[in-house]
Amino acid sequence: MGAIKQQKPKQPTRNEKTTWATFTYFGRQTRSITRIFKDTHIKITFKINNTINKILTPKPPKLTSDQQYQQSGVYCLTWPVCSVKYIGQIRGSFRKRFQEHFHDFKYNVRKSNFATHLLDHNHSIDTINETMSVLQGAAENSDGFQVPLYWQPCGMT
Repeated sequence: MGAIKQQKPKQPTRNEKTTWATFTYFGRQTRSITRIFKDTHIKITFKINNTINKILTPKPPKLTSDQQYQQSGVYCLTWPVCSVKYIGQIRGSFRKRFQEHFHDFKYNVRKSNFATHLLDHNHSIDTINETMSVLQGAAENSDGFQVPLYWQPCGMT
């Protein structure tokens, strides 16, 4: 009986195009997964997330819940009962604007679209921490209110 020879992986010829796949390197597990492509024409390259730029760039200080509501900017009010989202922009503080929505709801004043929705659908109102999320904080400066031209809504569906 003759021995069975294991074939070496075929190298791509000049006519075959090599395809590259990039994986984020997390350790030995990444190498194990990429071995699947060993006998294919797919070449593997790795990237990492901990770049020098990320390590050396200072991160802005985390704001406490109370501090974040003292800013101005773009906010989102949500009501989980019906998944309604209200997005607004305010020059004053987020806390003051929430109090205005709360006042309109409490006294059945229909100036606020959010309060009007709550009243029309017999919802109750929750705390600021449960209802409001800051999408983009921005400070008011001598030139007036400024929200960056590009901002990424967080947690929006």
